[in-house]
Amino acid sequence: PEWGSIKEQITHINVSLLVVAIFCFLAYYFLRCFLWQIILQAYSYSLPFKETAFLWGMSEVNRYIPGNIWSLLGRTMLFHKREVAKKDIASALLVEAQFVLIGAVVVSMVSVGFIFDKIFPGLWFTDFLQIIIYIAVFCISLLYVFQSEILTFLGKTPKGYLQHILPGFGSGVQI
Repeated sequence: PEWGSIKEQITHINVSLLVVAIFCFLAYYFLRCFLWQIILQAYSYSLPFKETAFLWGMSEVNRYIPGNIWSLLGRTMLFHKREVAKKDIASALLVEAQFVLIGAVVVSMVSVGFIFDKIFPGLWFTDFLQIIIYIAVFCISLLYVFQSEILTFLGKTPKGYLQHILPGFGSGVQI
């Protein structure tokens, strides 16, 4: 590593960028805790939000221990001590992964313009392609989130378990 460059970056901190980074981290933390609170309520558990946030945060600290499995095992252990069934925790982890994936896709849409400018520089229809991609991702996300309502409308039986909390959510991850 170039220690001189690293030392210079550490000694000349961009305060406004640091504030934005801290705000983004706090928003991420509270949104993920809120997601866990909703998922636990869907399974009829009533942990206080403060406790859910603490348990989720403690399990995330384990993510930095070598090996990817520790955050999942830590979350299972911590919530199981609060009498949340292991089966429900495993299902909740899968539901959380689905929501994180949808969120990542939505946030990554910001980069589409930059990617098109690099791949297709100067083409007149890149703005049109961007709009088509935005609309496609939006429609696919809506289809995914509201698939149980669509299935009901088509006369099929949805197999979701978060329908009373998030009407229409029928991803059907069941263990």
